[in-house]
Order: sequence, then C-alpha cells, then structure tokens
Amino acid sequence: EESVFRAHPQIKEARDRMLALGADCALMSGSGASVFGLTKSETMAKRLIDELPEFGRVSSSPPFFSPTYGNPGDKH
Repeated sequence: EESVFRAHPQIKEARDRMLALGADCALMSGSGASVFGLTKSETMAKRLIDELPEFGRVSSSPPFFSPTYGNPGDKH
C-alpha cells in the first residue's frame, strides 16, 4: 500500500477518511483501483456513502458473511 499511497495520495486520503468517519476497517484492493471500508452497521455504511462522494463512485452491498447465518454454501 505505501508505494501506491506515495504515487497516488488520493487513495490514502480516501482510506484515511473512511477510518476517521468510523469505518471498522478500510483497505485498498489490488494495486489501488479500489478502496473499500467495512462497517458493522448499515447506519455507518450510509454515513460513509453520504460523506465520501468526492472520491468517485461510492456504494454499499449486503454482507457476504453473517455470524447469524454463516458462510454462503454452508449446510444449514
């Protein structure tokens, strides 16, 4: 991440801003094409979407894993 952050400081800024706003985790994917944040609440996810439009496309998706329901593909 650090080499990408030096070359593209806006990627670091997006990640740092997510964390400052309350994301539980924020990481860069691949070589920096995307930055994503994880939250424990839908309310926080909506806050991040509202606060980060200047960084480009911002969206949310439902959790892929839920402690209540387990991993996709698990036998219930």
